[in-house]
Amino acid sequence: MKKQTKNIKNRQIFAKTERIRLLFKALASNEFLSKTVRSKSFSKLQTFNVKPSQIRKRCIVTSRGRGLVGVFKLARSHFHINSGTGIIPGVRKSSW
Repeated sequence: MKKQTKNIKNRQIFAKTERIRLLFKALASNEFLSKTVRSKSFSKLQTFNVKPSQIRKRCIVTSRGRGLVGVFKLARSHFHINSGTGIIPGVRKSSW
């Protein structure tokens, strides 16, 4: 569960700094501004600790990072078990 707690902490930090980060990103990519302003905003953008690529979708039961069924936030193994037993409402095993 260490990965899960780290991921939650990263999400909280990113949520706090997202607006400021987007502002600096817009300033850094704006070609109508001077190079000094753009370089200062780019250097400020690099100082943020959590980047969006560091946040990963994880299973809420096992904190597995791969094989995730997106809507339910479960790994495919737990989704298979829970859907087969009827724990997840509205999902049934298909047969044809």
